[in-house]
Amino acid sequence: MTGYSTNEVADLLGLRPEQVRAFVKTGLLNAAIGHVKYHRYRYSFQDIVLLRMAKQLREANAGTHAIARTLRTLKARLPAGKSLSSVRVVVVGHDVLVREQDSLWDPESGQIQIDFPMSSLTREVAPMVKAAARDAHLQINTSADDWYDLGIDLEMIGDYKEAKTVYRKAIEQDPAHTDACVNLGRLLHISGETEEALSLFNKALEINPQHATAWFNLGVVQEGRDATDQAITAYERVLSLDDSFPDAHYNLARLYEQTGDKQGAVRHLNAYKRLHT
Repeated sequence: MTGYSTNEVADLLGLRPEQVRAFVKTGLLNAAIGHVKYHRYRYSFQDIVLLRMAKQLREANAGTHAIARTLRTLKARLPAGKSLSSVRVVVVGHDVLVREQDSLWDPESGQIQIDFPMSSLTREVAPMVKAAARDAHLQINTSADDWYDLGIDLEMIGDYKEAKTVYRKAIEQDPAHTDACVNLGRLLHISGETEEALSLFNKALEINPQHATAWFNLGVVQEGRDATDQAITAYERVLSLDDSFPDAHYNLARLYEQTGDKQGAVRHLNAYKRLHT
């Protein structure tokens, strides 16, 4: 099983192992259970980010309940496709706020802004992630889900080449692993391998036509190929599955503006703004 042990995470963040395990009990972490009897949990990079945020908030004198409430709300409110590594948390007075690029939101009201520097944490975690990747390649029982989780961690530390490799491993283990197909397709598209990316998104949608993120990424690829009608169809399909997908509304607003559908552009732009207020 991939991931990082309680002791590894505790040493990295300067916490006691029992403090780390206490957060598992809150339900905030997605720690996988390696051995229930001995509480041998395995933690993802996302879990480490959450724990780092919790520690920072505690050091800023935020209350225990406020920390748990903030992080739980933050996880629930992040837009599709966003990871916790893309946001930062900061205490301002008695308020816990979240900063994301140029925006700042209050998790309680839904207006979030965060100030949590990821660069130092990424540097600290990178050796652990790379060691986990080496171990996974040496093991004969690494599952498709393990490869997929490892790919996410590798993306977070910026090792996109190795992330693509392990996503391929996940698909080799389980050709129907749609999330691995989508993530690999996204990385391939970014690196200019458009046709293979398109093939992977179509494969994911053949397996699961209800995969909103696959439809969204398909739309992005079609835009890049100047296939505007196909891109619009893909984004509309996203919203038929999940009307709260803000980037789909934004992209549709832009495409409808380009094609002269002013009413459609305004409708989707208003929906996008509504989701960000």
